[in-house]
Amino acid sequence: MADYKKNNKIRLSKKPEKMGSNIFVKARWKLTIFYTLFISVLVILFSFMIYFGYLYYLRGDFENELAGENHGNNSQPNESENQGNISQLSLTPREISENASRRLGNIILIADGGIIAVSAFLGYALAGFTLKPIQNNQDVQRRFMSDASHELRTPLSIMKTGIEVELRNPENPLECKPILSSNLEEINRMSDLVENLLFILRADSGNEEFKFETLDLYQIISTVFQNMKPYAAERKVTLDVKNQNISGASAEIVKSEETVKTSKTLKGTVTAATMQDIEKAETPTGIFVTGDSNKLKQAFYNILKNAIDYSKPSGKIQLGILKQPKTVQIEITDEGTGIPKEEIPFVFERFYRSSNNSGLYSDGSGLGLAITKEIINKHKGEIKIESSLGNWTKVTINLPY
Repeated sequence: MADYKKNNKIRLSKKPEKMGSNIFVKARWKLTIFYTLFISVLVILFSFMIYFGYLYYLRGDFENELAGENHGNNSQPNESENQGNISQLSLTPREISENASRRLGNIILIADGGIIAVSAFLGYALAGFTLKPIQNNQDVQRRFMSDASHELRTPLSIMKTGIEVELRNPENPLECKPILSSNLEEINRMSDLVENLLFILRADSGNEEFKFETLDLYQIISTVFQNMKPYAAERKVTLDVKNQNISGASAEIVKSEETVKTSKTLKGTVTAATMQDIEKAETPTGIFVTGDSNKLKQAFYNILKNAIDYSKPSGKIQLGILKQPKTVQIEITDEGTGIPKEEIPFVFERFYRSSNNSGLYSDGSGLGLAITKEIINKHKGEIKIESSLGNWTKVTINLPY
């Protein structure tokens, strides 16, 4: 127990590496800009007041002085010719005002520039001081979640292995297997939640590694589509491939009805283009993008699982791929329960669950779409959702290549 406390104290004393640094750096710069703009506006307004107020005073003062001098010159008509010439060379009030305004403007510009530069430096320091307690508090919370998630992985793995062994044991009574299967399903769900939490924490801290390489995106999507068929069959959902343009404007490949066949799966019949059927299509080239294969598969798995979970019984999910001049567009459309229009802007938030989560298998954690958006953003892509409540939902992903 003492060793655990000691190790925990040491771990807490360490400053997390890159923990939320990007978020707080952006927030610090935003605060700095706000402070600087606020002070700049005040300084400029104050400078205008000084500038125009002083000019008004200066103009009136010189006009009074020149008026007094002219009156004195008129009262002495017998002055020498030199004195008259000097009087004629005297500056007019307008010239004096312009010279004074020019000098005052230069002084104000230099002074304002210095004040704004100092205020920007002080604003940056003040922003860091303001955000420091928030950052420390968030670091502690993230560290706790990370430690808790890591600690949960080991017992979950042990329980999962033990239950899987017992399910394969022929000596176990038949009445025990449903209970063991239910427990295994809950353990798998909890393991997925732990892995999702770890992904979110690593992404926030900048420690989530993405191994970018040249990939055949069409092959990745086909693999995910094929692997999700048993899951869809178990829930009596049909997977289908829409007409596709794989090679671009030069050669349009349209899936015909001959490439669609009926395949037997776990608990039903699913009509879908198999992976072999897709490979038979006369596709001259693939769709090559730069990305992380495992992360992209995770994103597509999340989207397809959501589509299956929220589909109506005997519903159909369609996959479409369109190669455009600079991007690849992937569309996944389901005939499910849909999402209320006012909730669509929030579906990518973490732990957000739609109020219309009446799907039979809608027991997710609310992290799937948040993780998917994070992955797509890392690949410099875009993702959006359109939906009609009670009718359909379409997820559109655009990835550059």
